[in-house]
Amino acid sequence: MIGKTRRSRCWGFGLVALAGMAFVTANVEAGQVYYGGSVGWGGNDDPVQYGFVIAGTFAPSFDPLFYNMVYGGGPGSGIETTRYSQAVKDGNWIPVAPGTLTGKDGKYLGVGTTKPSQIGEQLFVFCFNDPDPNKATRLALCTSSIADWTAGSTNYLYAKDANVIIYGSDSNKYDVALQAVMFVPEPSTVILLLTGLAFGGLGLLKKRRSAA
Repeated sequence: MIGKTRRSRCWGFGLVALAGMAFVTANVEAGQVYYGGSVGWGGNDDPVQYGFVIAGTFAPSFDPLFYNMVYGGGPGSGIETTRYSQAVKDGNWIPVAPGTLTGKDGKYLGVGTTKPSQIGEQLFVFCFNDPDPNKATRLALCTSSIADWTAGSTNYLYAKDANVIIYGSDSNKYDVALQAVMFVPEPSTVILLLTGLAFGGLGLLKKRRSAA
């Protein structure tokens, strides 16, 4: 379901250390990457505790809008399992770090590195409700139209600026909320997101999904 637009906010470099804001730094020469934020369960105000969170990019030939069709059961069937490890093995999802876990308050902070081949690619954040993403029953996948979410020599990604949410939803208390893994995108939403995401121009609208 398409919801209201969340306006993007560009924060100054001096605000990087503020609690609750997520950021990622990427360097052309396999730079260090920092990412953080907060994750809610979805459908309530409970934090996701000890859930797996990872930042990364998708292969240029892979459209993240159809993750459910490739790693689910195909059109109309949604995702029954995330098949996260398979996506990594296939080279369709390229993580920038080994991943991190949320704390009891739903907040997370991780460190990793980018590869030179990822420079210029759109950065995304995957969130799961289980320490093992392959066993997760809820997930979120988000990115942003802000230029800093394109991997370059230096990037800062704030989770509150994630204005394109492919899986998951808005949250009043957390940066993003998870949704049930079994999910079939609405055709109209897919078309609108494709207009913004495909090959170079991220739209300014965040498409909000209802948490199942």
